Amino acid sequence: MYFKKKNYFLNLCLFFMMFGVYLGLNSTSWIMMWLSMEITMMFFVPYLMLNKSMMESFSCLKYFIFQCLGSIFFILGSFDFFILNSFGLMLKLGLFPNHFWMLSVSKSLNWYNFFLIMTVQKILPLMFLFISLKFILKIFMFLFFINSFIGNLGSMNQMDLRMLMVFSSMNHISWMILSSIFNMIYFYIYFFFYSLLMVFLYLLFNKSNIFYMYQIFYMKSLMMKYNHFIIFMMFFSFMGFPPLLGFFMKMMSLISMSMIFYFFIIFFMIIHNLIISFSYMRLMIFFFMNVSRSLKMTKFNMKKYFNLMNISMYMFLI
Repeated sequence: MYFKKKNYFLNLCLFFMMFGVYLGLNSTSWIMMWLSMEITMMFFVPYLMLNKSMMESFSCLKYFIFQCLGSIFFILGSFDFFILNSFGLMLKLGLFPNHFWMLSVSKSLNWYNFFLIMTVQKILPLMFLFISLKFILKIFMFLFFINSFIGNLGSMNQMDLRMLMVFSSMNHISWMILSSIFNMIYFYIYFFFYSLLMVFLYLLFNKSNIFYMYQIFYMKSLMMKYNHFIIFMMFFSFMGFPPLLGFFMKMMSLISMSMIFYFFIIFFMIIHNLIISFSYMRLMIFFFMNVSRSLKMTKFNMKKYFNLMNISMYMFLI
């Protein structure tokens, strides 16, 4: 009976969360924008509170505090002070230099909550950030460029798959923002494709209960049937390999930037994409080199194997 009530309550929270998103997409004033973000935030908090883990309780508190801080900056900046407004939205999104709270919160989330915080909870702040950036785009252009670089750099030595996806999200948000410079339709398409890839990732890792790279060694079920093919295609898509979804996502961004002659930014965004491809290829090697359960690897052998793999990947990039 308790579980039925719990599921009913969570479904109700999800409904109001989506209602908040719908309300925000149809808002025409700063107050309504702020209210819609608060609705989506308040109905996401129960997902974090209903878990009995101490770490998730702390994560819930951190999430609530930083979301409230972002809302305060957003309200203060709505009085024609768009720099403060944009800073508050970047705080809500967990972008550089405010990305540390997102890393801390994501470490203790299950895959379902992680999926919500990476997709549904980012819709409204991203939309409102684009509105604010119309007035101060040149000021924040360099900051988003650095955000992409930090996302690429942070993902290189991650063993936690959730941390890898958080850093990857920072990179993708920079691509989304740059793609919206010329036409907002590029953002809608990019975000839809990105959310679709996140759905596949959630279904895959949630079903197998995998949170760290080394767990792939002991999960033979991942290589059964066609799961390995789905994994390869998903990460190739995140890397931007043609003719997959990720390629078209980033190609649209490059076309958008080329229309306003941001060739310097185009060059460095391509370099950034090559850097983060290292992290995805490093993850894919775990699938290629999956060992049998009967092979019991000691901690020394595991560490030695990881170091050898990293050296090989660096040589490949060179």
